[in-house]
Amino acid sequence: MTTAVDPDDLSTWPTALLAELSDALTKFPTTEYASDLAIPLSNERLVMLLEGRPLRAYHATRLLEHEVIGIRRDGLRMLTPEHVERRISAAVAAGSITKHDAAMFRAGTVYAIPGPGERDGRVCAVVSRSTFADFPSGVRPLLSTWGGEAIYWRAAPEARVRLAELGRPSIVVVDLPLLGVSFHAFPGLGPVFAGHLAGLAMAWGDVHYFADVPGSAVADIWQPGSSTYDRYPMLPR
Repeated sequence: MTTAVDPDDLSTWPTALLAELSDALTKFPTTEYASDLAIPLSNERLVMLLEGRPLRAYHATRLLEHEVIGIRRDGLRMLTPEHVERRISAAVAAGSITKHDAAMFRAGTVYAIPGPGERDGRVCAVVSRSTFADFPSGVRPLLSTWGGEAIYWRAAPEARVRLAELGRPSIVVVDLPLLGVSFHAFPGLGPVFAGHLAGLAMAWGDVHYFADVPGSAVADIWQPGSSTYDRYPMLPR
């Protein structure tokens, strides 16, 4: 199995990536925050420097027991109306929610109003686990409310209360294959990697991955009670 390139672990970085970012840091002004680094590293160049290896990232969510099993087997699916409906219907079939719950949830999804849904056609993840220590509020809603933003974003108050009762906080660790896949990163993967190399604060970011993530790319799922999850005490339990 190919080892993923992990921004948090410089020992996993290809030599060419380390050399290019080290050189870049000598040419651009020093900043306090990684997000302010003006590192001109395009997605295409980064993929080349990764030498065909995947990128370690993290998808924060809240999962029912059958969903944990399904993700380990099948991976993560891009956000679509069909995926949202499958998730709600599967929860009914598993006995996790009632038909009343399902109707209430469907009325508040991002697809309940005609038009493209928020974050449609992508899987969203964070790059660098330092996010969970430095900015836990950024993932807290995702870990506290079942269904993700697609289901809870427009949910009525009664539905939000019910959604918060379902599932367990879960961080899906994924090794994203970037070769031949469209993706977008905020503030950019250059600042994330360079920030770790320079020891700067806020060396983390988001990646929007415009493809399904296969089950073979799921490295782990962290939940409360595991040492990997519990090392971040500010995350929901």
